[in-house]
Amino acid sequence: MKKYIYELPDLLDTDYIFEKSMKVITTEWLETPAPYALGKYTDNPDYYINVKNDKYLESIRLKYPKLKDYIKILKSENGTWPAHIDKWRKTAINIPLKNYDDCQTHFYKEYTELEEVDSTFGSATGTWTSNKYVSYVETKDVIFSHKLVVPTLLNTAEPHSITNNSTQVRIIASWTYDDNYMTAIEELRHGH
Repeated sequence: MKKYIYELPDLLDTDYIFEKSMKVITTEWLETPAPYALGKYTDNPDYYINVKNDKYLESIRLKYPKLKDYIKILKSENGTWPAHIDKWRKTAINIPLKNYDDCQTHFYKEYTELEEVDSTFGSATGTWTSNKYVSYVETKDVIFSHKLVVPTLLNTAEPHSITNNSTQVRIIASWTYDDNYMTAIEELRHGH
């Protein structure tokens, strides 16, 4: 559905991104519950894929200069991430890397922003507080679900959650596009 996702199957070489990600992912990262791995690894520049130092990735960024100069890696174990809205970005290209077959991103029509939410978050259960990265939301019905199988632009300004129904850890890369979702679609479609 165009309001939430736009698939980009020919944008980049996912195998190349996978190889780059495997150089920074550690066993400890994979074993750390998702909400703690976000702070310790995903949002830590020491674990980013550095685009500026890579000729292939920098060539893509030169074509689309609103792409950030780094790519973050995210992992999600069996379970669900709470519904949220990304606060630090409006859109991102998510790139499937490993064990993504039994995972979906769900989008919601109606929501209320919350200061905190009591819920499971992957394999962890707790109270999660909205912060500079996300606002947790209370939602109504799922109106669209998407299975990430190719690089896909996601409207991260819309409320969404992630479900991993597999016993395997899902690994994706996420490359922020520094503009709103509809502008990103137009620029990615037309190569500027």
